[in-house]
Amino acid sequence: MELVVRLGEDLSPDAMTVGLDLTKRSLQDNAKNKGLPWAEAKSFVGSAIIGDWVEPVADSISLEIDGKIVQSGHLDLMICSMTDLIAELAEWAPLRPGDILFTGTPPGVGSLTPGMRLKTSLFAGETLLTGFSCDCS
Repeated sequence: MELVVRLGEDLSPDAMTVGLDLTKRSLQDNAKNKGLPWAEAKSFVGSAIIGDWVEPVADSISLEIDGKIVQSGHLDLMICSMTDLIAELAEWAPLRPGDILFTGTPPGVGSLTPGMRLKTSLFAGETLLTGFSCDCS
C-alpha cells in the first residue's frame, strides 16, 4: 500500500489517494536472478489499484488485512519529502500535469492469498479522507 499523488499544472501534488502496488513475486525473483527488468512482475491486470482523489492534506495511511493493521505510516516519516521526490524524479523522467506517482511503501509488505480482505485508508488526523476495500482473488 502506498500514498499516490497526482501532479497539478505546476507539477506539485494537486490531489492524493492510497493505492496498492502489487507484484507477482515469483516473476520478480526470476527477473532479478537473470538481471532483467521487473516489468512483467509489476504490469498485470489489477496490479495497481487506487482510491478516490482528495485534496493533498493527509498525514497518514494504513492497510488492514482481514481486520488487522499490517501497514501504517505517517507521511512526515517518508524518506524523501514530496518536493524532493518530485525534483529527483524530474531529473530523469519527463513529468507532466496529471501524472500520478506511487511514492513508496511503509514497513509491513507481505504476501497476499485468495480470500483475504484488504482495506486501505488515508487520514488527516483522525478524519478518514478516502480509502477502499477489496478482496484478493
